[in-house]
Amino acid sequence: MLAAAAAGVAAAAAGEVAAAEVAAAAAAAGVAAAAVAIRSQQQVQHKQQQNQQHTQQQQHHHRHHHQQQQQEQQQQQQQQQHLLLLSVPGCCYVGPPKVRGHPVDSAALTHTAAAAAAAHEAAAAAAHEAAAATSKRHNSKEKHKKNLQQQQQQLQQQQQQQLQQQQQQQKCREHTKSSSSNTATTTKSAAAAAAEQKRRGDSNKTEETIKRRQIKYKRRQTDTI
Repeated sequence: MLAAAAAGVAAAAAGEVAAAEVAAAAAAAGVAAAAVAIRSQQQVQHKQQQNQQHTQQQQHHHRHHHQQQQQEQQQQQQQQQHLLLLSVPGCCYVGPPKVRGHPVDSAALTHTAAAAAAAHEAAAAAAHEAAAATSKRHNSKEKHKKNLQQQQQQLQQQQQQQLQQQQQQQKCREHTKSSSSNTATTTKSAAAAAAEQKRRGDSNKTEETIKRRQIKYKRRQTDTI
């Protein structure tokens, strides 16, 4: 763009009016374009600077926040360690000389240690009660389970006994029915045999009677002759 402006100026100096006007217009356009480009570049640079500053501020804030978090975590860990050491029976630990930049108050530490010990005892008692309740529930469940198993076993035994009794009764009924049938058959056979024997006996008597009558009849005829 600057080269085009320089070319326009040189053409105007050489006396070429038309060319000079064209060159001047081109130079003016080149200057305007250069101004726009410079202004746009400045705006881009300014925007980049703002973005960089914003990014740096965010990074600085993040680092500062992260450092604060680390410091607070370290202080909390130190205090927890201090309280744990104080809660140990027979411990003579007096703790760090300062907590968050303030001198140690022995009365406050003693009170804090007592509170920590009481909290520890309460937590242990609560844990013991919870364990006892859990064990009681477990024992109750096991007892209920055993009772159910025993009831099921008794019910199965009763069902088996009833089934055996029914089978025995069925066998007895079948045996009685068979015996009755055999007895009836035997009685019927005996009665038939007795009737047959009686019939034969009656038949024999009839034949003997007939023979006697014939003999008597022949004797009478003989006596008559």
